[in-house]
Amino acid sequence: MKGENYLYIQDDVAEANATNECIMIPASRILGMSPGNSTGVGGATLLMLHWEALSNTGAARGHVRFVITSGKHVEAMDDVVAAMNSTPGDGFVVIADVLNGVFCSPWITGAAITTEE
Repeated sequence: MKGENYLYIQDDVAEANATNECIMIPASRILGMSPGNSTGVGGATLLMLHWEALSNTGAARGHVRFVITSGKHVEAMDDVVAAMNSTPGDGFVVIADVLNGVFCSPWITGAAITTEE
């Protein structure tokens, strides 16, 4: 939709195919971030970005597990939020593009997408 940022995440060193390697999420669907795994525990080098499903069922969720520099959760979270709130002319915001080595934060080094529809 016009006026909203869409977050692009690609999580593989190959072109996207049918294995959850690429997603574009409206920023308004983001529920939050947590350090560590999906329950918010463990992992000095993990950061989770959680989103509400795109199907509008209210039951499904998805998340991206970012690999980050050890202990840089706050810095990586700050960079993700800044990217989400940026004002690109077309609303297209790259959060992580593993294939091309482009990340919204110097502290993010990898990504893995999980959809739970």
